[in-house]
Parts: sequence; C-alpha cells; structure tokens
Amino acid sequence: QLLTVKGQGFDPALRPGYTCVFVDADSRVCPGMAQCVHSNSSDYTVPEEQRHASAADSTDELVCAVPTWVHANPRAKLLLYAGGEMVEKVFTSQLLTNFIGQPILDRGANAPSKGGLVYSLSGAAFGYVDLTHRTRIGETVCDRSVWVSGSSVTCKIPRKRGGVRTVGMHLTVAAHRVGELSSSFTYDKIEISRVYRQKEPGCPTCRPQDGNVPSGSGGSVVVTVRGSGFQNSDLTQKLSFGGSAGEASVWISDTSMSARVARGTGVQKEVIVTVEQDSGTVTTLFSYDAPVLATLQNTTLDNRPRNIPTPGGASVTLQGAAFGSSGYSIKGRVGATAEEGTEWTSDSSLAARAAGGIGASLRIAVTAGQFSNVGSVT
Repeated sequence: QLLTVKGQGFDPALRPGYTCVFVDADSRVCPGMAQCVHSNSSDYTVPEEQRHASAADSTDELVCAVPTWVHANPRAKLLLYAGGEMVEKVFTSQLLTNFIGQPILDRGANAPSKGGLVYSLSGAAFGYVDLTHRTRIGETVCDRSVWVSGSSVTCKIPRKRGGVRTVGMHLTVAAHRVGELSSSFTYDKIEISRVYRQKEPGCPTCRPQDGNVPSGSGGSVVVTVRGSGFQNSDLTQKLSFGGSAGEASVWISDTSMSARVARGTGVQKEVIVTVEQDSGTVTTLFSYDAPVLATLQNTTLDNRPRNIPTPGGASVTLQGAAFGSSGYSIKGRVGATAEEGTEWTSDSSLAARAAGGIGASLRIAVTAGQFSNVGSVT
C-alpha cells in the first residue's frame, strides 16, 4: 500500500531520494535512520523492491510505501529522511498515522478428522511479505503455515482433538495482528457404512457381507466395521455392539476397525465407534441371528418328537440354534399358549412344561430377547 505525503520544499532532484519510516508513536526519536529502521519500525514488512528511497514527484508531494504494522500501539509517527538526515520540519504539525483493522478470513472449511490435508485460507491484510505466519484450527496450531500472498496462506490441517467438531480459525500475522473467524471450521464426523463378520474356520454359512452374528458366539466371531473418521493408530479407539463393548478392538486404518462380538440377541443393534472423546453410531447394519427351530420333543414320554398330550403338563425340549445365553429372556409358545417355566439349557436347547391344548400342526414360537422365530410341528 502507498501513502502520499504532501508538504513543501521537497527536492525532486535529490538522489537517492527520501526515505519514509513509520515508528511507534510512543517511542523516542531514533538517533539515526539505520537505528530507527532496525529497532522500532515495521520497514521489514514492506516488499523488498519497495524498501528504497523514493524521489519526490514535485516540491510538495512524494509517495511512501506503508508497512504491515506489527506493534501493539496502532498510532505511528512518520519520520522522513533526506539521504541519511532527518527532515525535522515533518514534525511541526505532529504527523501521526493510525493503523486500523486486523487480518480478515473470509470463508470457512471442512476436513477429515485425521487432518493432514493442505488447505488455503483466503481473506485480506495477511501482509506484503512472509512474516512467519501462524495458523490455528481451534486450539491446535497447523503443522505448517506458508504465506502465499496478502490474501492467501496455506495450512496443513492438524488432526481433530476432543469431541468438538466445529471450531474457529485464527491467523496470526504478527504478535498484535490476529484475524479470527469463529465456528468456521468443521471436522468430518465419524461415519459407519458397513458391518460384516470375518469368515471363521468351521463356519461355512458365514459370509463377509453378512452383518448378523450368532447370538451365543461369545467372542468367537470377529466383526469388521468400515467407515471414515477412525483417525490414527496412536489414539484410543473402541467398538461396541448392542451396548456391549467389543473384545480386543483393533484399529486397522482411518476407515476400518475390528473386534470380537460379545453374546447378545436382537435386531438392528447399535454399533458405536469411539475415537477418544468422539463417537459415531449406526443402528441398521448389525443384528444377532434369529432363533432357528428344528424339533420339539416330549421328554416325559421317552423323548418322543412333537406330540404333546392334550391335558398338558409334559416336559418338552425345543431344539434348534441361536437361542442366546442364560442371561436373556427366553420364551416358548405352542399355538397361542405360552409354555410354562421355560428354561434356557444351551444356545441350541430350551426346556419347558407344556400347557394343555388341542389341535394339529400347531405353530411353535421361540422368543430370545427381541427375536422370535416360528416353526410348524404336528
């Protein structure tokens, strides 16, 4: 930026010309131009090609290059030198200059939580030369800030810290020149796009794309969760399924984690990825296998399959799979009548006392937690 100084008695023929120096208005008069320029001035913030004496345009006008002001006091005195000698008469009217305003950031940004991308901040009043700018995203300083121009500075985005996703941006041009744009920067939230179990030996029905796991697996099934925002390996990441923590959670990449699933029952169970204080949740990609009925046996009558006396009272065993574990609510039903005293025996067997009833080809229902499955027996 250029400033026109008007006065009288300027010598257009003077070479190398006149030198303008802006100093803190509260500072003492410099003992000489060299000491003034290098002590309490901002001359080093002027582009190098403009750091030279300027010839007067006429006897009453000359042009000075204005620096980027770096002092706390916004008021500056203008000192004018002819060669190496101060032009004293400049001070007869106490010429003062007020530097106003701060750097301006004109737009926000968005970036992955893991950081690492180079982003260009745009705005105005970033200075005319590289002043070792410092950029801060929230409370974290960018890994590297590079001055490009008076309206552009690049920043290598730091990774997200804590649970707050939206933060402000701060650009420090000098100790007393800081631009801020509040709530302008947003980190991507943790997203979960896929949940699938890894194929285990001895599990021919397991498929990598299947989000279901056996209800009684008890940590034997490894589930992989895919998405984004899982960040870096030196952080604390955890997986949970249906409210139970996954066993031995393993970070694989910013987009992948795995863990062993605890026993459970239910459909569309909540899956949570936790990274430090941040978390992402999905409720539509993971379920435990539903109960599967195979046979009903009358244990009172030497394990005869299926048939139950009309008066009821017989001990029966329902056999199948995915009945969960002893900690879940297990119920059996024949026709419209609930079995009496249903007891969990194993993941594949239930014991109960049959209620009285009549009919053939009645439906059998088994409920394990949220799940129910219906079969037909005679």
